[in-house]
Amino acid sequence: LLPAPGQRRIEGDELDFRDEILAHIFDRGNASPKRSLIFDIAVADEGTVRGTPVFQRRKFKKWRQIGRIIFDNGVASYNGDFVIHFNHPTWRRNRNDPDTATRVGRRKVKAPPT
Repeated sequence: LLPAPGQRRIEGDELDFRDEILAHIFDRGNASPKRSLIFDIAVADEGTVRGTPVFQRRKFKKWRQIGRIIFDNGVASYNGDFVIHFNHPTWRRNRNDPDTATRVGRRKVKAPPT
């Protein structure tokens, strides 16, 4: 995912990403959308992998664009930032083994050593 060519850069110190996203679409103080925020979607079938399993570097080539995501409206709200909440699974030492979870039966437990 990359910003489409011609997508402007939003300048400012200590910008919040929500403000930056909305600045692509709206003029400050105007609730009517004026522009779109566009991302190109590209994929690659060829590449190389270097390094150890702990620290791998991947380099891809022959990228091809397969689509676009266009945002032509948006909203940032208090509820979206502070009220709505999604539970996420806890870390596991082995993602395929539920016995290595840091919570078992909704109780925090010490993860077993690796």
